[in-house]
Parts: sequence; structure tokens; C-alpha cells
Amino acid sequence: MSPEQLDVIRTLSHLFKSETEVELEDAERILSFDLKFLSPGDAERAIKKLVEQGWIIQDDEEILTPAVTLQNIEKTPLSWVPRPSRLLNPVSFSDFETGTFPTSTEVEPNIDQSEQNKVVENADEDGFEIQSSDPRVAKERLLLGFIARKTGLSKEEISRRQRRKNKALEPSTSWICLALIAREQGLEMNEIIAALSAF
Repeated sequence: MSPEQLDVIRTLSHLFKSETEVELEDAERILSFDLKFLSPGDAERAIKKLVEQGWIIQDDEEILTPAVTLQNIEKTPLSWVPRPSRLLNPVSFSDFETGTFPTSTEVEPNIDQSEQNKVVENADEDGFEIQSSDPRVAKERLLLGFIARKTGLSKEEISRRQRRKNKALEPSTSWICLALIAREQGLEMNEIIAALSAF
């Protein structure tokens, strides 16, 4: 198995850790927010490329399933992270030789952290550029989705509360208002703070 295939396989094993399918938005959040492998913008692009190259199957309802069986994958080394370039420009799944899986002895040298911490592209969910120099802005959509899933509130309701807080706490940022909503709802804040402090 090539290093390029190995990075993709290991990433998929993390992405579909205990699930056979994952929603598109959840996959983007896992790669960026949870695993911190990629920036939110790159996570979105990487998922799209992995679908195009056949590693991930996406249905009409934006449900993702891996194209390869992941049960036999050995645990990855603790310090391992994928090279972002191998996820943003993955090799074709058709080139993958089935039945050859990484073993625990196949350890790649860890990449320099500067390669992983790329510049975040600030764009909202409709693709319009956000006029902000704050890289945390790019995580707002994922943070909003995370809060909605954890609390059961609709995204529309969370957005409404966010706007209300923005108005009341001017000149606060929208991402800090989302963090305040998460705290009010009793969510564990350590992961949220860590994600927002990653820049």
C-alpha cells in the first residue's frame, strides 16, 4: 500500500470510527472540529474529492459510506496525522489494491504542524466571502451544527438566538455568541474552546 493510500485509509477509519454511515455535515465537522486534521474549508473540499475519487459513496440525502471495508484496519500510531495534500488530492480508489491493510509497524514520520495549520478560507455556507480576518469565523457553520445536534434545538432557533445576542452584546463576534449559547445549554465547553483557540 502506498503512503498516499495509507493516509486515506487511516483517515476513513477515523471518520467512520464506529459508524457505517455519516452525514456529510458531520463528516466535515469530524475532520476539522473533532480530529483537527483540516481547516473547515479544506475538510469540505477533501470530502468532495474523496467522493469524486471513489473512496466515499454519497447518496442523494448526503449520507456518506466508505467504499472500503474498514474492520481489518490496525490502530494508527498515536502521533499520526494525514498529510492534508493527500486528502485534498487523493489517489483514485480504483488504484487501491484490496486486501492490503496497514499494520501497526507501518509508521510514517509525523508531519510538521505548520503543514496542518493552513490558512482558513473564510466563506459562509452559500460560498460568499466573509469580511473578517478572524479565522474562527470559518468554524461557525460547524459549531452551529454541533450545538443543534447536541441540544436538539433547530439551526434556525440557534441562529435566531445568535443574532439576538449579537445585537445585545455589540460589538461581540458571532462565534462568541454561539459559544455562549452552547454554555447556556449546558454543553461541555472544553472541546469548543480548544477548537476556537486552535489558531
